Amino acid sequence: MRTFIFFLAFLSFSCNDDNEPVDIVEESPQLVVILYDISKSIDSYGILKNQHLGQLYDRIAFSGGGKVYAYHIKSNSLKQEAIEFQITAVDTLRYRGNRYQNEIAEKKNKEILQKAQIDKSKFIEAIGTQLILPKEEGYTDIENALKLAEVTLEQVEFKVWDKHLIIISDGIHDIRGGLAEDSFEPVQFSDVNIIMVRASKHHFIEGSSPVLTNTISDAINNL
Repeated sequence: MRTFIFFLAFLSFSCNDDNEPVDIVEESPQLVVILYDISKSIDSYGILKNQHLGQLYDRIAFSGGGKVYAYHIKSNSLKQEAIEFQITAVDTLRYRGNRYQNEIAEKKNKEILQKAQIDKSKFIEAIGTQLILPKEEGYTDIENALKLAEVTLEQVEFKVWDKHLIIISDGIHDIRGGLAEDSFEPVQFSDVNIIMVRASKHHFIEGSSPVLTNTISDAINNL
C-alpha cells in the first residue's frame, strides 16, 4: 500500500539537441481519510498540529498526488460534512544531458517546488482551520465516524487508488457517558491501509489489521 515514488520525467537528447520527454512513471493517487477525535477523553495527547498537515501534504504530493477527506470523532459524528482537499502531484524532472540541460532542469524544478510550497500553505490553512478544533466534545462516537470513512473509501472513483485511513483516537466508543465502553458492530474495511494513533482499542475494525503508532508523525510516515 505504501507508495514513496516521485513522478520522474526523463528527457532524452541527441546530437541535434532535440530534447523530448520519454517515459513518465505514473503511480496510483493517494486517498487519505482522517478521523480526528475531539472529545475531552483524549485532550492530553493525539493533538493534531499544522506541522502534521505539512508533513501529510509532502507525503501525498510526492507520492503521485491525491485527495484528503477528514472527519471529527465527536458526540454525534454523523452530523458533519466532510473536510476535503485535492493535492496535486509534484512532478520533478531529471535530465540526462550536458551542463546546460541540467541547468534548465534545475530551474524548472525550482519553479515546481516553489508552486508546491504555495499549494502546501493553502492546504494547511484550508484543512487546519476546519479540522484542528479544541477537544471539548463530551462523548466519543467512533461508530458513526467509521461509517463516514467507510462510505468515502468505497466510492467508485477511488477504486484503483491507494487508500489509507488514519484514526487519531484512543479507540474508546462512549456515547452515553457510562463507566463501561459502549459497543457496536465492527466495520469491515478491505484494501485499506489503516493506521491508529495512541489507540487502546481497535477491535471495531475488521478486514485490515491496523498499524498502531504512538505519534501522528509516525502515522503519516506509514502512508
